[in-house]
Amino acid sequence: MEHLLNKLVSPVARDMDMVGVRHGVTVSGGGTGKPDRKVQYDLLADFTTFPDDYRQERLEALTHRLEMAIGAYEERKRDAIRDWFNPLFWIAAVIRIPVSILEFAGLISTYEENSAIIKFYGWAVRIAFLSVLVFLAAFLAKKTSFSLPWDLLGHLFK
Repeated sequence: MEHLLNKLVSPVARDMDMVGVRHGVTVSGGGTGKPDRKVQYDLLADFTTFPDDYRQERLEALTHRLEMAIGAYEERKRDAIRDWFNPLFWIAAVIRIPVSILEFAGLISTYEENSAIIKFYGWAVRIAFLSVLVFLAAFLAKKTSFSLPWDLLGHLFK
């Protein structure tokens, strides 16, 4: 039984870390006979080496933390399913492709917010989006036979 538990410690700990659920616990005394001493245990990795006088508490703490992790996982799963059908999510994913390629190549860091490359790409996306909006407005105006005052717009930008 202990062998099976040890095989599952790493993947479960990784998943709990990913959703932000702590699996560490501090115990007074920790089986050392010194009640004023605090000992840090990992609920997963140290489950079998936990002091015997904390048997019920360790099981309840582990069950509570696992339920928290399962709840967080289910919430992330619902969000992922909702994102699957959200067109804005897909547009953002497509726009982010060049940034992901640069991150993968090691040219920029994920945490580098003020990078010149990111700023340039951000402005390029804004200009492209604005040009698509202008083109779409012109196309819809032509289809609906609505006349746009292009000469007035031209005077504004001179």
